[in-house]
Amino acid sequence: RVEILRNVRVVIPAYRANRTIRACVDAVLASTVEAPVEVVVVDDGENPGLAALLAGTPAIIRHTGGAGSAAVARNLGAAGFERGAIIFIDSDVVVEPSTARLLLEPIFGGRAEASVGNYSRDVSGQSFAAKYKQLYISRIYDRRQGYLHNDFWTAIGAIDAAIFRELGGFDVNFVGACGEDGDLGGRLTATGRRI
Repeated sequence: RVEILRNVRVVIPAYRANRTIRACVDAVLASTVEAPVEVVVVDDGENPGLAALLAGTPAIIRHTGGAGSAAVARNLGAAGFERGAIIFIDSDVVVEPSTARLLLEPIFGGRAEASVGNYSRDVSGQSFAAKYKQLYISRIYDRRQGYLHNDFWTAIGAIDAAIFRELGGFDVNFVGACGEDGDLGGRLTATGRRI
């Protein structure tokens, strides 16, 4: 049935995320998505009081035991979700209400197996370093239109759950939060999948 295929899981790895995690989860829950959505926050360490911070939300919390690996955290968050789409969001990202819908449209519409978003140019209230990073990345990503090759990023990205399983998820040999998403992008392109 179509309803089963259109299920969505949002996976948010959390490492030292107490300052931003509630705003991230609240924004996801306020998204306009016409599909059942579940949110899984994966505690990868140094998040004291995480359950209290997320009290009152339907977010499920899983624990890596402090693996120190975004790949391990993301794979754990995606575990057991076989059909539909998985959205990966960094714990310091606050999505706009339409973000999830826009990410999912190419996947559920059969035009892509994965999709990625971009950073907003609204940097009000951020530190100089955060403003610079966000504006720089936004500008770089704006140059990439249409289908991407060898490029997938998990600050905000979505993928068909069956394809994610088929490709073996993220490579857990990547330590920290660097390279595992690009590696998955390379495997998507190598196997003829559209991003």
